[in-house]
Amino acid sequence: MRNSVDSAPASKTAPVVEEGITFSWRRNLFLYIAVTGALAPALVLVGWYRHGGLRLLTLAEFVFAMTVAFAIDSRRRWRIARRPEMTAGSARLSLGGLLILISGLTLFFGLIAAEYQVYQRFRDEVHQLQTNVVKLLGPDGEFGSLTDGSITLLICDRSFDDDRFAKVARLISDWKPDAEICQVIFSSGPATNDTPPAWSGVTDRSVELLLGWRELKWLSVDGSAISAEGRQKLLTLPQLDEISRQGLMH
Repeated sequence: MRNSVDSAPASKTAPVVEEGITFSWRRNLFLYIAVTGALAPALVLVGWYRHGGLRLLTLAEFVFAMTVAFAIDSRRRWRIARRPEMTAGSARLSLGGLLILISGLTLFFGLIAAEYQVYQRFRDEVHQLQTNVVKLLGPDGEFGSLTDGSITLLICDRSFDDDRFAKVARLISDWKPDAEICQVIFSSGPATNDTPPAWSGVTDRSVELLLGWRELKWLSVDGSAISAEGRQKLLTLPQLDEISRQGLMH
């Protein structure tokens, strides 16, 4: 009877053996490749849409940041798997982990600085191009850029002609041969509103130039000297919206 009573508390104080923590480099590597491989293409597409090109430095920043994060986390999990008693203090970085983190942050911010310099140089080039193009467009002329990097042109100066149009196209091509021009509009502005909307210097010579801009979506050449035959050729532009097509047919 005494033995049965003594055995009861012994069962209550018996140690509980927890399941061991395991670590797999292969599993962590697969997770890293899966996450990075899923997010990197999305980052590339966003950069392409916003800047009209592949942002290699931005992609390098992302991949490097993901690599450092997974490396530090994997090392922490590996150490815990080897020494389960470290679980309580696993949030603290070792000296080696701290060095990795500092080196990673240094390189990461270096990439950010390099990316900023590239972006600033790009903005300076666009500003210089805009200044030069607007000089050729004349009064009320506008050179714009949409979020996807495509270019818009607004022409109001009544003295604008084929030669100046060719110079505008040359400036844009010299800056970026594959630049996308999505809009060319002949219209009026504050300085030209009282002048009859006529551009006698813009003739069928400019039709071939416009046909080279296959990304044109919005086009208005009303008031120009482009012939009916030239307008029919412009209707072959594949991206033109319906309003632009209707304008060319009248």
